[in-house]
Amino acid sequence: MPFASDAERQIADKVLTAIRSEKYKSKNYLFLEPFDLSQVPGYVEKIGEPLDLRLIASNLQNNVYDNTSFWRDLDLLFQNAIKYHGEKQQTKW
Repeated sequence: MPFASDAERQIADKVLTAIRSEKYKSKNYLFLEPFDLSQVPGYVEKIGEPLDLRLIASNLQNNVYDNTSFWRDLDLLFQNAIKYHGEKQQTKW
């Protein structure tokens, strides 16, 4: 189901572009591409639904998302990292 409006889609695209930008390279590099699951023991068992920004961008490009599912997946991406690595001191972006 596509976004309800062009404005919603444009906001999602702008947010995703910003998150993937060079400006946040020191923070976003872990999320840009799928990682080699063989290098991350136990990840799939603990997380279940691995996500990365490339997959989210692909889903957005291919009209897989509506407004709600886009934000859900974006949130899930970061919640997966927190769940896998545990709650650690958060740094300011």
